[in-house]
Order: sequence, then C-alpha cells, then structure tokens
Amino acid sequence: MQYAIVEEIANSNTRKGFQINFFGDPNQAIYGSLGGVAKSLQMINEEFVDLQFKEQTLSGCFRSTGRIVTYYKEFMVEKYPIDAKGVLKDDNGIIQYNDQIGKEQLYDYIAQIIEKNISDGIPEEEICVVAPVWDLLYPFSKDLQDRLPNVKFDAPDITPIKRDPMNIFYKLSRLLLTEPNIRQLTYRRKLANEIIEEIGLMTGLPLAIEGLDLLNFIIQAKGFDTKGSKFVLNGIKYVFDAIQCRIDDHVELKKMYDDFVEKMESRLHNEKFQLTDDLNTFKRMFKEKEGVVINTCHGVKGEEYQTVIAFGLVYGKVPSIYTECTKMDEEANKLLYVIASRAKSRLYLFSEKGRLYKDTGLKKDVEAFPTRQLAQNKSVEYDM
Repeated sequence: MQYAIVEEIANSNTRKGFQINFFGDPNQAIYGSLGGVAKSLQMINEEFVDLQFKEQTLSGCFRSTGRIVTYYKEFMVEKYPIDAKGVLKDDNGIIQYNDQIGKEQLYDYIAQIIEKNISDGIPEEEICVVAPVWDLLYPFSKDLQDRLPNVKFDAPDITPIKRDPMNIFYKLSRLLLTEPNIRQLTYRRKLANEIIEEIGLMTGLPLAIEGLDLLNFIIQAKGFDTKGSKFVLNGIKYVFDAIQCRIDDHVELKKMYDDFVEKMESRLHNEKFQLTDDLNTFKRMFKEKEGVVINTCHGVKGEEYQTVIAFGLVYGKVPSIYTECTKMDEEANKLLYVIASRAKSRLYLFSEKGRLYKDTGLKKDVEAFPTRQLAQNKSVEYDM
C-alpha cells in the first residue's frame, strides 16, 4: 500500500520533475519477523508503471573503527565493499564477547562496563545498551538504574498509561500530565489540533474551537488530586464537559475511552509492574530523558554510539523463535550486523547463560544456546 501511494504521488508530478529516491541497506532489513517486507530493486521496479529506478551504493563508513567494520562485514547477507574512512578508522577500540557469564551476574557486569566507559571520558549519551526484545529490557532497565543512581538514563519505563499515539485519550493525557512552556507551545498546539480534528471525525460533530482554546481548557482541568488515575480521568471529564461532548453518546469514542481506562487499570493492578497510583508516577512517563540509552535492536537502527553493549544474543532471541526456519540464519546475521554497526569504537556482546526458549518439538522450555554466528566470526580476535 505504501508503494501504491508513492506511485500515485509520482504519477501526478511527472511533468514537474518530481524525483523519488529509496534509501536502505539490505543487510539492515530487520523487520521481517515483525511483518515488514524489504523489496529488491526488481521488486520496486515492478511496483511502478511509469518509473524505473537504478541502484547506487555507498561504500565508505565514516562512523566506526576499521576493526569494527571488518567484524560486522562478516554478518552481511548481501555482500558489497565497505571500508572505514572516518577519523576513528585506525583506532584499535574494543570488541569483547562473553558467552560464559550467567544472567544473574550480567547486570552487575554491564553496570561496571558503563562506569568504566564514563570514567574513560565517554559521555553518557554516547553509551547504548541493546537487547533483541523489550521483555529482556524492562527488568534490566529498572535494575541498572537502581545500581547506578548517579547515572542518567534514556530508558524505557513501565508506565500506568500504555503508549498509544493513535488514542485520543492518550494524547489528552500527555497534555494534562505535562506543564506548558513556550518551548513546547508549537508541539502542544499541534497535538491539541489533532485531538479536535479526531473528535470531530469520530463524533461527526466538528468542534468550533481551536488548539489554543483546548489548551486553555486543559490548564483549567488540572485539579489537585495526588492520585494519578483520578487526576487524569477527572481532567478528561472536565475537558469533554467544556467542549460539550458526551463520550457515552458516541460508540467509537466510548470504545476508545474504555480501552484507555481498561489498560491503565490493568497496569496499575499488575503485581509484576509494581506501579504506584500517584501523580508523579504518571508524570514521569512524559518527562524528557537523556543519558545512557537502553533500547531494542530495532529501536537503535540508524543511530550511532561510541559504546554499544548488547545482551540476550541467544537462540530464541537472535534469531527469534518465531522466524521461519529457512530464514533464521539470515535474520540472525542482519540483527548482529545492525547491533555491531551502531558502535563507533567499543562493542561488548553477551550470550548469557540461563535464558530459556520454547522447544516446540519437546514442548517445554530449554536453555538457550549462544547465537552461533558470534562464535563463527573469526574476522578479528575478541579482546579479553
């Protein structure tokens, strides 16, 4: 569908010299297990009637050391020349791989690596910790922040409100739980206009107000409740009363509201999350974050950091257990290529012991073994 839309745009602009370029790297097409499709040049050309594309390749890496480039080239699924050409190309850097550490010792070990890198002068925001899936990152993130209270983290948090940018009430909560300031005015006004437009579409009753009007209602809606859920729900009620719109009168709007409330209450009552229903807990989710980045392999695609620390590199995660058997090696190589190529000079990799995966043949959980491509990569010697 995306290609069809682009073709419509292209066809309507043919005489105006409209130019279309696709940018990508076949070795970083890591969204296959999530339903994504990476098209070849031939497949792209088949999508267009009046346009045909040609392929060009960039071969220079200005990010990483020569050692790191040599290392991640081994994970390529489509080979093409690539050479280190940046200021770090001759640095030795660090490439470590550990497949002997247990998952119980892993957090403490990674905490020590982060402290060492910071003491070496590497800024916090130039350090990134990645794992293949969020399930590994949520407990890790909380534990690591407890261990390093003086280090800032740009890290995921389990929050009472589930992130859902398509939900009107999520957007409204964002405005309710953040303080207005001149730097954020343009964004807040844009978000308010989106809410007004979406309410009009869902109810069939266009609102005769503008973004600034809604922002004023939101400021007035902020009560003095210290209980986070009550603050949000009372604020939503005030705003909808002010715009004279009853949620219960509109089926789709009511369904969206009920879904929002149900997910919030589910998270608050889930013992695994250990969330408290206080206002500060709710406000924390929308605060700007900075520091050591904690994210998934998919989340850091396109980014770059001086130091990259990756864990969970075991079968069942890399490659994912849900990948087709014939594509498992390809997916593992692509994920490892993305992980390793994010690093400028320091790369730490872990296939920790104690992880489990579901063996469909045995129909039980068994211990995961290290992602074998890591042991097979003999292009450089790992540092001790």
